[in-house]
Amino acid sequence: MSTYFHVALEIDRINTDAIGDRIKFNHQKAEFYAQQMQEGDRFPPVTVFDDGSHYWLADGFHRFFAAKEIGEKDIEVRLRKGSKDDAIRHYEKMHVNR
Repeated sequence: MSTYFHVALEIDRINTDAIGDRIKFNHQKAEFYAQQMQEGDRFPPVTVFDDGSHYWLADGFHRFFAAKEIGEKDIEVRLRKGSKDDAIRHYEKMHVNR
């Protein structure tokens, strides 16, 4: 079982390159989330892997980009220890058959 922590992390420190073109990004969904965030709705934390040098976004891309779009400086994350490859595996596991 992997240990994780819920923390606030600066958005600019989070790297989104691990998933790259694997994500099926829906701009309307991100825009809707951004609107909901501006209205005060709270969303679950995004999942980020920390390899000691980089923070790799593994899940919650729409929430992440919505928060970034509205100018948030920090985002709540579920922080796990792991590599870029761990982030990719986590993403693939969470999005199989979607």
